[in-house]
Amino acid sequence: MNIFKNIFKRQKHKFTYFKVLNFNKLVGQVDLDKYDSLMEYDEENNHEMENEYFENVYFKSTDKHNLIAYQIFVTQHKDFCYSEFFNDAKSLQSYYLNKYQTPFFYDLLSEQRKESFDIYEIERFINFDDFQKFILPNFKYDFFKPINLEDLDKNQYYIFYNWRFFMDVNGYDEKNCLDGNFNSLIGYLHGLPFGTKSNYTIKYEAEFTALNVILENSCATVDTRLKGLSFKSNIIPSALFIQESYNDEYYLSGKIRDLNRLGDSIRLFNNTDFMTEFEKLMKEFEKYTMLPFEIYKNN
Repeated sequence: MNIFKNIFKRQKHKFTYFKVLNFNKLVGQVDLDKYDSLMEYDEENNHEMENEYFENVYFKSTDKHNLIAYQIFVTQHKDFCYSEFFNDAKSLQSYYLNKYQTPFFYDLLSEQRKESFDIYEIERFINFDDFQKFILPNFKYDFFKPINLEDLDKNQYYIFYNWRFFMDVNGYDEKNCLDGNFNSLIGYLHGLPFGTKSNYTIKYEAEFTALNVILENSCATVDTRLKGLSFKSNIIPSALFIQESYNDEYYLSGKIRDLNRLGDSIRLFNNTDFMTEFEKLMKEFEKYTMLPFEIYKNN
């Protein structure tokens, strides 16, 4: 089996490979209460607090860079809307107050004025045009960092998750910036199987981990139908997913959250049952929607 054979060579020019800005570390620098809360559960969840960019999940996408940045911002906007993260926070605050009658930065309001606004109302007034013109140029950091594949360790297998696979299937809604722009894997990064890494010395381990991540994420996001788990045609149900229908379209959700729960017989990385199921599932994804990830080795 080699589902991913030559996939990089065929599509080399189309993809951006990247890692996402570590919003946990950013927020931890300005919000001590949230920092303490993240650290309290760090041994049970995946709250990276040290690296500038998340090192436990890498992505690839054919989307334009500004759109990727926008979707990262939309997904975690509550963690990015701190005045300390912007070069000219006052001008951005004035723009939103004048145009939308809502503050962009809750932390710049006086205690008295905070009572007049909903801290979460800002998500109703975030759009791509404003993001490109006023938010992105003003932000002090890069929302993501491209990865040069030639710089990767030649002795490791790297998982690159397909960014679009984890996007919300809903279309764009002017009243809610989250619709169609929410990335489930970033939004629920803390829920990754504990100890998840982006690279492994054994290919089976990388494949096993990547499939585990998809199962966990599909179970954690019951209110979000992912693009990669949504199908226009009926498919053969997988032993790992259940098939459901919504508005005459089909989508999958995980039967289990962790492959380890299937038992020792299928848990072995070189087990025939697991590899047969894995190959079948990848063929279904490739046929009906999109491959969820790429396993890459720098040869």
